[in-house]
Amino acid sequence: MSHNDIMDLVPGVFRSIANVSYMSLSYNSMKTLKKGTFLGLSRVSSLDINNVPIRYMEHGALEGLTALRSFELSYNALEFVYPDTFQDLSSLQHLSITGNSLSTLQKGTFHGLHNVTDLILVSDNISKVEPGAFQGLDNLIYMDLGNNTFTDLQADTFAGLSKLQVLWMSHVPLRYIEPGTFKGLSNVVSLNILHADLEAPTMGILDGLDNLASLSTRDYRLCCLLDPARNVSCIGPTESFSTCQRLMPNTILRVAIWLLGISAILGNLYVIAQRAVKKGWRELTVQSILITHLAISDALMGAYMIALGAADLHFGASYFLSAEAWRTGTWCKVIGFLSMLSSEASVFLVMLISIDRFISIAFPFSRFRLEARFVRFTIAVFWLIAFALSLTGSIMAGKMPSFYGLSDVCVGLPLITTPVNQTTTWTYIRETGTYAYNASATGTQPAWAFSVFLYLGLNFVCFIVVLVCYVLIFIIVRRSSRDVARRGKMAGKPSNGVYGGASSQRSVTFSREVKLASRMALVVGTDFFCWMPVIIMGILTQSGMISVPEELYAWTVVFILPINSSLNPYLYTISELCSKQRKKSKKSTKCIRMTCTLNRLSDNDRTVNAAVDSDTVAGYIGR
Repeated sequence: MSHNDIMDLVPGVFRSIANVSYMSLSYNSMKTLKKGTFLGLSRVSSLDINNVPIRYMEHGALEGLTALRSFELSYNALEFVYPDTFQDLSSLQHLSITGNSLSTLQKGTFHGLHNVTDLILVSDNISKVEPGAFQGLDNLIYMDLGNNTFTDLQADTFAGLSKLQVLWMSHVPLRYIEPGTFKGLSNVVSLNILHADLEAPTMGILDGLDNLASLSTRDYRLCCLLDPARNVSCIGPTESFSTCQRLMPNTILRVAIWLLGISAILGNLYVIAQRAVKKGWRELTVQSILITHLAISDALMGAYMIALGAADLHFGASYFLSAEAWRTGTWCKVIGFLSMLSSEASVFLVMLISIDRFISIAFPFSRFRLEARFVRFTIAVFWLIAFALSLTGSIMAGKMPSFYGLSDVCVGLPLITTPVNQTTTWTYIRETGTYAYNASATGTQPAWAFSVFLYLGLNFVCFIVVLVCYVLIFIIVRRSSRDVARRGKMAGKPSNGVYGGASSQRSVTFSREVKLASRMALVVGTDFFCWMPVIIMGILTQSGMISVPEELYAWTVVFILPINSSLNPYLYTISELCSKQRKKSKKSTKCIRMTCTLNRLSDNDRTVNAAVDSDTVAGYIGR
């Protein structure tokens, strides 16, 4: 009876064909199904009413279809279904209501359908599902709610579906799932919620799915909510920093970040106070100025680490639920700014220290020296450049959500690449009733071009300058040592006293500069050996030679980058203590030598006096 342009069906119109087992009323023009329309069709087991502009069905419209097992009611214009509309279909097993405009599934909509095993409600423009809407579907095994528009699921939405095994909600823009939504669905083995984009998933929203074996989702956070001991197959895309762990993934990192952060702040504040407060800003030497500003930059790194540790404590084990909000949030931008400001200022200052040491050793008596005024001006310029670079990074993080989107620690190191021309496909596997996710790309590109420029370009050049300066210092010191040894062999030859005094003064000055360079080499060396591994790993990563595991990223930020900020103040202190101790030892040695000399002079005087007295007496007697 399809394709007959039927406009209306009179109640009882089918009584004369009571022996029919299959009926199709598709492609007709009815707008309503009236009460009693199907009376007399007690033997119909399959009924199709597809592509008909039916807007609603009256109560009792399906009365008489007691043997109906399959009902197709798809691609019509249904706007709503009254509660208890299907209560007369006691034998129904398959119900498909697809491509309609239902908008709301009310409580009690499916009362009476105790034998239905398959329910398909795809593309029905359903925007709301009331709790209890599926009560009465006691034997339902498979339900598909895909391609609808409801955005939230409340507790007890699926109450009464104790035998449900497969629940599909693909292409549904879910934003919120209330804890208790899946309560009672202990037999569900496959859950498909592709395209769910939950704003703030909470712990416990998947409680009740005790036997879940497969979860298909684009939100990796839902995978993290599953008990790892149950070995559930979670199918979906993951990014480089999609993690189910804490912000600091293990105890070692959690403890270390606090120890290093506190150490960096306290140690560097001590250095600043010791040099700036005790000596005064105007009385600081060039090296003291450089060390003071380096301590300031290192203290900023300590503040970054403390802030990161505090964030880890705040989020705890549920960090993965707020990971995206954290990466794109204000606090991440702030501490990312601090980290970059500290790093860049430190790199510039280390380079300036190296240049100063090279000039002092290579040209110890030259007029061209880094004066305090010039150094202060240069440092101010370096701080402005570091501030501008850091501010640029924060602005880019605000404009580009992906800038820190791959970094939990809010530092865009060049250790990550992103795929180019990536294509993703979801393949339905009929045997298992699940989807398989596949991703392919034609290549990779830097995740952050700005970071590549900063860390692999600018910082690399700075550390090349540092390396060259200290290599030249080493060469000069070696050459000077050989000259000293050569002059030592000629020590027996007479020399001009004036020339000897000048040579001695030159030697003392050179020795003092070398010792200062040696002390600063400890500070420069820690910065150099902290940054060069990162630069090398970055070059290898961006060239595609290696792939850095996400775990290494956190270890790099906690141990490799900031370790110099924590060690530097103690290196200053230790080197100064050693220097003071050596000076005291030298003073003591000088005092001993002077005392011995004076004693010898005193003894000589007494001997001379005694000789004079004896001669006088002898002369007197002889006379």
